Amino acid sequence: MTEKSRDEFLLEELLEILACPRCKGDVEYDRVRNALVCQNCRVYYEVIDGIPNMVPEEAKPLERWSEA
Repeated sequence: MTEKSRDEFLLEELLEILACPRCKGDVEYDRVRNALVCQNCRVYYEVIDGIPNMVPEEAKPLERWSEA
């Protein structure tokens, strides 16, 4: 098991208060892709330098997940 980075720890703490900006639903952190995922909207938000980019217009469809 790998040790979590400080950024990952802080991001997981933020998940308790973060919500999808489109539907206001829960988001999940995907450690492999370093992204927040909204299953309701079928989109993901990239995390860049430990900061989630949750601008609705920059969300990427989960269908394009494999292209990333």
